[in-house]
Formats: sequence, structure tokens, C-alpha cells
Amino acid sequence: MVFLHSSIYYFEIRIFWAIIYQNLKHFSIRRLILMILFFIVILFMQTFMLLFRLLDEVFYPNYRKTKLNDPVFIISNPRSGTSYLHRLLCLDEDRFTYFMLYHTFFSSILFYRFILMMKRIDSHLNWTLRRFFEWIEKIVFKGWQDIHPMGFEKSEEDEGIFALQMMSPAIGLMCPWFKEMDWICLADNLSVKKKKKMMSFYKNTLQRFAYAWGKDKTILVKNVLSTGRINMLMETFPDARIIYPLRNPYEIVPSMTSMFSAPWPFIAPKIQKNSPEYRTWGDIIILFYRHFMNEIKKYNPDKFYACTYEELMDHPKELVMEIYDHFGFIASEEFVQRLIKETTKAREYKSKHEYSLEEYGYTMTEIYTPLKDVFEQYKFKA
Repeated sequence: MVFLHSSIYYFEIRIFWAIIYQNLKHFSIRRLILMILFFIVILFMQTFMLLFRLLDEVFYPNYRKTKLNDPVFIISNPRSGTSYLHRLLCLDEDRFTYFMLYHTFFSSILFYRFILMMKRIDSHLNWTLRRFFEWIEKIVFKGWQDIHPMGFEKSEEDEGIFALQMMSPAIGLMCPWFKEMDWICLADNLSVKKKKKMMSFYKNTLQRFAYAWGKDKTILVKNVLSTGRINMLMETFPDARIIYPLRNPYEIVPSMTSMFSAPWPFIAPKIQKNSPEYRTWGDIIILFYRHFMNEIKKYNPDKFYACTYEELMDHPKELVMEIYDHFGFIASEEFVQRLIKETTKAREYKSKHEYSLEEYGYTMTEIYTPLKDVFEQYKFKA
């Protein structure tokens, strides 16, 4: 549903009501309360986002002239090392500008300037507000720390932009029965009209961000759910560079299922882990792998770089340098030193997140059969 030109505002109200309907269809008092809160929060965020973006048109109209030269997109399946790779590349602060989590809440220049003003005020208040939001982080993101450490001011993917449009598989976090809305998972298959509206809003959002945070820098975006939008991205940004890490599907399927179903024990505690609802995430992973294998052949290999999760984890510095050579980037000495320090520190980290195919009722055969070419091409252990 478009209330204004889609570059300014776009919201898929059909999905919004479907989330509420599916939760109330499987009625419980808990879900009723959650949906009331969901309705209030989304209404609040959409109202303020629209207000901020309209005011941008008044106070910062020149943002539309911002050029997005050669953006870099890290896309893949979730749990493939994209966050780690993204945070390594973010160390090149002279080259890249990138989203932090709070940037995706209200994608507006005015909002970004408001946050900077509040930070300046907070610096004179002994960082009282910062400590308050650090306390909020510990509560809100507690369940994610061993899966995907998050924070308002940590570099993060921009899926929140699509999620607030109600055009993201991430809506499944709030709706275990989202399989009935699975057409949003592979956005490349949407109608031309809908894709044009989505990308108009998205490109406009990136222009606002670049205008506020680095018109002379390259936008670096990480998004694990944009595999289903790869064609849309390349059509909208023909000069884009794509980095695509791949991981063994046997590891990805249960890991993503665990990560994206994290709120479900609270939302729908009676749903079993080996249920069709949980297995929807595995279906999405298989869909994403197939889409990647089919579509990537269309694009210039000079603008595309693929690597495996093992290569990234075993030799992170060398892999980043290889990416720079592939795309013709020059690594500054300062960046190289930061990279060495960070990769050395990361070797001491071990994830506490454990998962298995059997936990969610998968067999190796049902993963391997549709993805045989992925296993063979990238030499994953079958």
C-alpha cells in the first residue's frame, strides 16, 4: 500500500494484517497482548518515520542528488560469517560508511541529526543516556548474545528497512505461521510494479543515509536475507560489488532455524522444534541456495566474489586482502593494522551456539538432494 510516492514511503499493509490475523487465528491471551503491542509499536514507528522523511524533503532536498557509487553488498544465507566479514571491512573507515542498528529504525536524515545532537548533550551529562541504552541492550538482546551479538551502535545489516516495510522474511520472528506468506521470501519473483516500489524506497533510503554519514564514501551493506533480492539489487545498482560467503548447508539450516525462531518459545511455546513451522526456515535456506546458484551466472565475475565460511574463519586477513585485490581497492596501512589486531583477537572467540539437523527433524538426505550442486561446487562435506 502506497500513501505517497514510494521513494518517500512504502508499507505493505497486507502483510501487516496477515501477521495479526495468523497470530489471532491461533488464539491465546499471550498472543492477543503481543499483537496489541505489535500494532501500537508499528503504528508509532511508521508515523514517525513518515514524518521524519517528509521533513527531510523540506530541510534536506539536495539529498536526492547524492550519488551511490559502486556500493558493496555482502549477502548470503544467514550464519555464513557475514557479520564477521562485514565488521572486518568496516574497519576501513576511510573507504566505507555502514549502517548501525539504530540507523534502520527511522531512515531519515533529520533523525540521524537528532541522534547526533542527543549524543552531544549526553556527553555533558556524564553519558547518562548511553548507560541507559546499554542497560536496555542487555535486556532486549540477551537471548541473542551467543547467536548474533547485537547493540544499537554496532555495525549491522539493513534488513530492518525491509522489515519495517513488511517486505522481509524476518516477519517470521513475530509469526510462526508465516509460511502462508512465503511469497515475500524470494522478492525477485514479485511483480515488476511491486519490485519497482520496493527498490525506489530502498535506493532513496540509501541516499539519505549516504547524505548524512558520508557522501564521499562507499556504502557497505550486509544483509543475509538479500539473496532473494539479488536481481533487484543488481538492476537498481548496476555498478555494485557483491561478496557472497557460503557455508555448508548442513550447518546453515539448523543454525538459521535456531536464530530466527528464537522468540517462538515465548510467542508460541506449544510448537515443537520438529514441526512444519520451524522447518519453514529450512525451506527458505534451500530456496535461497537454489536462487543464488541459478542467478549468479548472469553477472560479471569482476563484480562478484564468493568464498567459503571456512576460508573466512581460517584466514580472515588474507581473505579480506584478496577481496581488495579482486575489486581493485587499495588497503591503507592504518586499515591493515586494524585488521591484523581484530583478526588476532577473533581467533580466541568460540561460539556457544550449538545446533543439529536432528533437533529440527531434518535428515541429511532432504538437505543434500536439492543442493547437490552446491555441495559439489564448493566442496562441502556431504
